[in-house]
Amino acid sequence: MNAPLLQNGNQRRATPLNGLNYLNFITYCANCFVSFNVGVRGMGSQLPKSVDVFLEVQTLITPARWAYILWAPILVFEAIFAIAQLLPNYRARPIIQQGTGYFFFWTCLVQTVWTLAFAFEKFIVSFVAVLCALISMACLLTSQHYYRVRGRKSLVEYWLFRFPFYLHCGWLILSSVVQFSILFRYLTSNVGVQLAADVVALGAMLPAATFFLTGQPSGPDFVIPLVIIWSYIGIALPLHNPSDTLLATYDHSDIVAVRDSAYFFACTVGLMLIPRVVIWVFQEFCTINVVELDDASTGV
Repeated sequence: MNAPLLQNGNQRRATPLNGLNYLNFITYCANCFVSFNVGVRGMGSQLPKSVDVFLEVQTLITPARWAYILWAPILVFEAIFAIAQLLPNYRARPIIQQGTGYFFFWTCLVQTVWTLAFAFEKFIVSFVAVLCALISMACLLTSQHYYRVRGRKSLVEYWLFRFPFYLHCGWLILSSVVQFSILFRYLTSNVGVQLAADVVALGAMLPAATFFLTGQPSGPDFVIPLVIIWSYIGIALPLHNPSDTLLATYDHSDIVAVRDSAYFFACTVGLMLIPRVVIWVFQEFCTINVVELDDASTGV
């Protein structure tokens, strides 16, 4: 297929790949390798799997095992990002070169540190690392906001280059609060302090959901609130049949209180989400966009 022609009849050459494009792809491959071989396989059973460590140091806000399935679509959509940003039509876009920048690399780098530290049960290091990964991902989303396509939102740009990171950010929010709870389980044997840490961590996800629904300059995004609802449900359901470890540590009333609080927070986010979705649908599909042309664009 011939390259597109410019107005003067010359063919437009595709922008060559640069170091950032290669780095994003290599970073994704390395992140997949570490996530699968260390987090999922435990280096061939030489290290404990991440899920097993989570269950070993179980807290009241440790999600059910099925909640970790969310990591699969994150890797799939980030694979789409890693491949799409190599293509000629996208590789030089500002949302890649300036918006994503090196934030994806830094996020995956500190996430690798987190995975390794967590496998070796170095919980202070793992908490700092996951918090740094969350901050880096939040910076990536903020940076992308300033370099996205202006005017009406580009669905292609959103699904290829922004959606994967919203999904990843939502998961990092859950991981951060769980790591916070685990940290206090590691630092103190005082059950009252552990319970307080669990309650604080449980409530910390609510402001994040509220911000992405109401506080974003670019308008609401529903991915992170949906991930947080998923997280609250994943926390609440196992508490209907708590493990022997939790029953030996906490009073039954404490377990019920945390379980019901998780359901309450999930419903709260859902009640905020529904009207925002309705408003978004009306704004996107039931309004007319008026474009004002200047004299130069009209040829006057």
